[in-house]
Amino acid sequence: MIPLEEAEMADVSGAGLAFTFEDIRFQMAPTSYIEQIGGPPGAGTSFNRGDLRWFGLAISGITGTGMTWTTEGGHSCGAGYNNLGCPMTDSGVANYATHNNPFVLRVFDYDRVGRNEANQWVAGVNATVLELLGPSDSDAFRWSFWGEVEASIDDGVSPRDILGILQSQSIIIGKPAAHVRPPSQFGTSNNALAGPLLQLFQSQTDGSLGLLYHSRLSGDYRLSVNQIGAGPDSQGLPRFTDQEGLYFTDVNAFLPLGQLHYQSIVLDGTGDGNFTIELTRLPNAAPAYTDLYQIAGQNGYQRTGRSDRYYETHGYVNWGSGFPTCGGANCLPGTGVSGLRYSGIDPDGPNRNVTNAEFGGTAVTATPQVGTVVQGASTREAIVAEGGISFVSRQPGVNWSVPNNQNRAVYLAPVPGGSPSFLVERYSTNCGIFQGCNNNAGRRANPDYLNNYNPRLNMDAINIGTARIEGMMFQHLKITSLGATNL
Repeated sequence: MIPLEEAEMADVSGAGLAFTFEDIRFQMAPTSYIEQIGGPPGAGTSFNRGDLRWFGLAISGITGTGMTWTTEGGHSCGAGYNNLGCPMTDSGVANYATHNNPFVLRVFDYDRVGRNEANQWVAGVNATVLELLGPSDSDAFRWSFWGEVEASIDDGVSPRDILGILQSQSIIIGKPAAHVRPPSQFGTSNNALAGPLLQLFQSQTDGSLGLLYHSRLSGDYRLSVNQIGAGPDSQGLPRFTDQEGLYFTDVNAFLPLGQLHYQSIVLDGTGDGNFTIELTRLPNAAPAYTDLYQIAGQNGYQRTGRSDRYYETHGYVNWGSGFPTCGGANCLPGTGVSGLRYSGIDPDGPNRNVTNAEFGGTAVTATPQVGTVVQGASTREAIVAEGGISFVSRQPGVNWSVPNNQNRAVYLAPVPGGSPSFLVERYSTNCGIFQGCNNNAGRRANPDYLNNYNPRLNMDAINIGTARIEGMMFQHLKITSLGATNL
């Protein structure tokens, strides 16, 4: 092969540059880091100095041997729950960006809402952009990093007095791709996967040079702060346990920041050492906001009849897939909510007869663990496997106590007269623990407890539940950094 001359390059044409990455593994040196350094707080403020560091970033395959740093100082780690115990493995990502689904860097023309030659906002204006397209799908892979927050007292003259350091470990198993349509469309023919998108263009709103970033992500995430008692390894790196932490599982997210050609992200300075990151304001022009909203002319919020373009201008995020069932015409469907919500024990027993004195009426059976009674290490894993948001204590049997305050007013359908208890509700319809009832007819809460009786549940894992947000739309967003001396 020989290099092409400039004249020869002028005759070359193509659709762009494709980049493939197969069996790839990336790892920063464990002692390499990115740092954001704080400064002395301004006079008259109550702030302390804070320094942030991120180090040991790694991308590796899901399966393989837990990675060790060195023969002398390396350490093994367990698989943990949802395979989120080890920060990295010794294997690569087989199909990160394949030859038929690569990263593509290209110059491309798009017809979108913009200004025509008469400076009018119309649809179908053609403009050229420089863009980087991510793969529409890839193998899921493991990416991880450690974080550190250091708080200190700093007057700018005396040596800093370090108040404390909090170190954390973040592990993600997933991929930068998500469903084009929201998760409520799972199982249909309309939810193909798509990857991230980065575009550089001149905004026709104000002529600024900006960029657009549409982020897509799906997978599981774990944040942990509990370190192994033996302390750092020979490289000075923190070592974390492989179960404890906050879990976000079955995550699918799409975040559209910017739209061609009328809304872009602009980076700028403020002149005093600070900077701004702005998603420019939506133009006050009917073609622009009609394109962004994509539901113009309809009364109220509609979940049905959306155009394909709607799913390019509106974002979503969800954790978990278990949502209440719904048979309405304009509601989000669900397959039901599990009753498995915590791992632990009820000190008063899973099924006990409540006395007349406690209820102030006829004796009934309280069932604070309706459904599956969950105890032991294996059940902690089951709590995380339920999906959504979960928290697991640092080891089995290390519990925290949660009061189940039943002191609330009685109510009958259809109008509630009080708020529900935190964990346990018992209705005449026998809905069970944490389970919502679709039919409120005849719904009656437990009477107020007498004698200030509040059952307690001892837990070592809890599933907080699932959540979803659909239809996120950004008209304008501006972030301005603020140094302590600029207050």
